[in-house]
Amino acid sequence: VIGLLFAGELKSQSMPSPATLLQNRGLSREQVNSKIRYDVIDAHALSATSSHRRSIKKLSKYLAEPCENDFEKARAVFSWVAENIVYDVHAVFGGGRVSRSANDPDNVLRSGKAVCDGYSSVVKDLGSAMGLEVYKVSGRAKGAGYKVGDKLKEDNHAWTCIKLEGKWYLIDNTWGA
Repeated sequence: VIGLLFAGELKSQSMPSPATLLQNRGLSREQVNSKIRYDVIDAHALSATSSHRRSIKKLSKYLAEPCENDFEKARAVFSWVAENIVYDVHAVFGGGRVSRSANDPDNVLRSGKAVCDGYSSVVKDLGSAMGLEVYKVSGRAKGAGYKVGDKLKEDNHAWTCIKLEGKWYLIDNTWGA
């Protein structure tokens, strides 16, 4: 659809509560697919040049050009991020540390790499610049190293929720990349 969708914990009072998300679930896959011209939006997003990635403002303006609705804007953001930002494996598995500044959206655009916090920051800022209501979400996810029965005790992941036509969609660009 737009990206990988899944639920998690919301931490901020300004974001919708988990109960609100469940009550305001989005459209079916078929309904969403009917609203997105995937060939047009993806081709445009994937044609962005290095000059477009100099700033969130410049990239968001470029990505929005062919979009006829908010679903297409969300798809353009998802496609561009999934194809242009690589997961910083060394920072997570190589003993490296991820600095806060490394997850800054402008730094992610420049470096072309991120971990989940950086991905969700870029998606949030690009979507917001395109007029979408987007929130960054932190929570627990079963990722690398998880074994059945393990207890998830602390937040270990970040993703976004985007409001489209009054309904909430959870989108994980990290796992979509």
